[in-house]
Amino acid sequence: MKKSRIFLIVTSLSFLFVSLPTEASELEAGRAFFEKKRCGMCHTIEGGGGKLASDLSDIGSKRDRAWLLKFFKNPKKLVPTAKMMPVTGSEQELGALADYLLAQK
Repeated sequence: MKKSRIFLIVTSLSFLFVSLPTEASELEAGRAFFEKKRCGMCHTIEGGGGKLASDLSDIGSKRDRAWLLKFFKNPKKLVPTAKMMPVTGSEQELGALADYLLAQK
């Protein structure tokens, strides 16, 4: 009986870890979405990109995930002078973008 319980627990945990994406792949998805939406046309990260909007090289040390997600959906509500349009995408895409930007410190 003990062996079957242990087997069940180990098997359950292995499925949990297999289904979780790695941090690197999440950041890559966010970077890819950043590029897909052409955010770099206006924003700079680590010296690369546009100069029309804010430099996002250290945005991860200034904002949190919740703030970024709200900002993506309605920039002018949080920053009335923002020229940025809302970012359209799935919750997963916006979350990946937020995670990518939070890694910029």
